[in-house]
Amino acid sequence: MKILWHSNVPWSQSGYGGQTAIWTRELRKLGHDVAISANWGLGGAGIEWEGMRVYPSDDAWGNRTLRAFARRHGEGDERQCQVISLMDVWTLDHRMLAGMRLASWCPVDHDPIPPMTTAYFELCRARPIAMSRFGEERMRRVGLDPLYVPHAVDTTVFRPHDDERADVREALGVPEGAFVVGMVAANKGSAVPRKSFPQVFQAFAGFHKRHPEAILYLHCEKLGHYDGINMEALAIACYAAASGAYVIMGINSPVEGSTVVTDILSEGWERTVGGKIEFVVEPEEMVRRILEHIDKKRAALGLPAWEADRFGRSGDARMLEIEALEPEARAEAIYGVPAI
Repeated sequence: MKILWHSNVPWSQSGYGGQTAIWTRELRKLGHDVAISANWGLGGAGIEWEGMRVYPSDDAWGNRTLRAFARRHGEGDERQCQVISLMDVWTLDHRMLAGMRLASWCPVDHDPIPPMTTAYFELCRARPIAMSRFGEERMRRVGLDPLYVPHAVDTTVFRPHDDERADVREALGVPEGAFVVGMVAANKGSAVPRKSFPQVFQAFAGFHKRHPEAILYLHCEKLGHYDGINMEALAIACYAAASGAYVIMGINSPVEGSTVVTDILSEGWERTVGGKIEFVVEPEEMVRRILEHIDKKRAALGLPAWEADRFGRSGDARMLEIEALEPEARAEAIYGVPAI
């Protein structure tokens, strides 16, 4: 069978690219004549990859070129070519694809399925392929008849080895007996995170209440390149806040879509440990909140409200006394133990 695979290029580091690499190789091993139509990752002219032709992408998810590539791979007859797309189908234009031999393997990450997804299958008559049992069930709810094909895993890389499991968990800092929930995602978008980190955190918070032995393991680029979230900075901020500090991060909140997570980071932690995290981008507002927080803590300690012309005559007097001490005595006054 002649098959035209339509998705990310197989050498890309995306999830779709990884699936393209695995499935096209396997389909070729089964004896099929496979070519790849790139919806992302290759511009200009086509190239050969592991004996398969890779056609370049256009600037419209392949809508303008897919039929032509199917006709070319089908040696002049597009109906002789089975097209398999692996992507979100709402990006595809049914008007440009109608009549093709098309199967669309797509995620279902909404409940219910968005009308645009349902309309695509109804109008272009593509065969739906679900990549999860959840997706299969939701497709059937709207009258579709999907195949179920889970994502492929390269078992030469990802394989269970009981003799290595304990070492790997120890290296990752996973406690013995912990139930690990894993999330693999591209860390893109901070103001509106593309991979729904807030919603994942919110869902895991509810799961963790019922299963406190569970931990969430995020596998992603940690520093927030490509307009993502700086996970490392956020982790440090969480550690400081959970230790009782008030932390302001000068970015838009990456979890503003989740009221539960937002409450945990702010009021929730402040109630339990005294610290909290807030996301503020305006410098003036940062200063206002910091001073407000200092005044609140002074009041809680029974200190008078701070006034610029009373420096040294309120709670600041003790700090002046400590600053005047010798280094050894100053360390003992602050930390309770003599300096070493």
